[in-house]
Amino acid sequence: QQLRNLLLCFPEGEAREDAFCILHTRVVDPGHMLGPALLHAPLVLREADRRSLLSRLGHLHVLNPLHPENVLFSCRLAVYEERRVVQFLVQLTGKEAGGRVIREADDGRQTAVPASWADKGVPCDDVSFRCTYETASANAQWRLQLAEKYCVGTFG
Repeated sequence: QQLRNLLLCFPEGEAREDAFCILHTRVVDPGHMLGPALLHAPLVLREADRRSLLSRLGHLHVLNPLHPENVLFSCRLAVYEERRVVQFLVQLTGKEAGGRVIREADDGRQTAVPASWADKGVPCDDVSFRCTYETASANAQWRLQLAEKYCVGTFG
């Protein structure tokens, strides 16, 4: 709540983004900071601000491994860090009942990513990739294990 209140002291846009960049490594609860109450709260950060923060901080710095649901991830598979986000989501599907990574096409169609990506890895094709993650049952212990492997920061 303190970081939210502090960010709201700054005008929308670059000033608020700067404050987020300065403070994001000093937060003791990154799961909350990267969740719907702050990073994904429209009253705190606009969509353009989130895109800018992705560019400035990197995808793995703003990935919330504890709550990846209801987030639209935009990744270029040829970029290692961005491909790792998709790989993280694919690995989640292996231990969560009903877990699926849903690719969203430009025309709005949605398809599940190939199950073979869990074993063979996410291809490093030069394509942009938008996806979401959904599950019927979150496995908190598995998410923490994957967070140690894929994410920046401590989520325990």
